[in-house]
Amino acid sequence: MKKVLIGILFFGIGVVLSLALSSFFRNLIIDLYKITTNNGIQFYGKGFFLFFSSQYYILFGLAFLFFGVINWQSNLKKVLISF
Repeated sequence: MKKVLIGILFFGIGVVLSLALSSFFRNLIIDLYKITTNNGIQFYGKGFFLFFSSQYYILFGLAFLFFGVINWQSNLKKVLISF
């Protein structure tokens, strides 16, 4: 029962992180397009997207769950090195 709760906790943390990092990734992709095309692509409009697809949140949560459960028994130094 404890492992199930820990798994749900890690999955929830991953989903919350994906919500927090979505604008960062969006801006990173736009900046990479601008840099690699020498401003050949112009971005117009508001660029307002409320949410990404549900696959993004689920996969981010599963990845965090995977790494969290694998590193649960490790000490903190080993966990930080693995990320």
